Amino acid sequence: MKLFAAMATAIALLIATPSVASAHDAKPTKLVLYSENAALDLVDTSKAGIDHGDLFHRKLNLSRTLGGKVIGIGYTQGEVIAHDDKRDIRRVFLQAFLPDGTLFLTGTSDLPIGTTPDPGWVNTYAIIGGTGTYAGSVGTMTARLLADGKSFKNTLLYRQ
Repeated sequence: MKLFAAMATAIALLIATPSVASAHDAKPTKLVLYSENAALDLVDTSKAGIDHGDLFHRKLNLSRTLGGKVIGIGYTQGEVIAHDDKRDIRRVFLQAFLPDGTLFLTGTSDLPIGTTPDPGWVNTYAIIGGTGTYAGSVGTMTARLLADGKSFKNTLLYRQ
């Protein structure tokens, strides 16, 4: 009888306890940032031409509006992980240093061998975390290269 009463109490508590929504159930936060190339370097790690391990480093000025006040700095590194005579695939890591914290992103890009993107190019990256205001963030960022060939419109959708 005591066992039955204990089980009934446990079941009642489970039914009466409200569920806690996870971060993935919450509506995502949308953040639009513009980035403008401040520097772009190719680090050729072996033989001439594009080869495995070659790196593309980019420094970006970040703002809330196109050509607006710089509020942060972004750094990207694209490493060639596969290539043929026409295309190369790069593993890309991105960090966005913003006033209230840092966002970390990763993804891949597929471009004509040894090139940088042309205006209109679009790519999506995974937001894999952050610090400060962005601690625990997960989501996506879609980057679109604008007509000037040096500025990106970055649309971030993330949950914490």
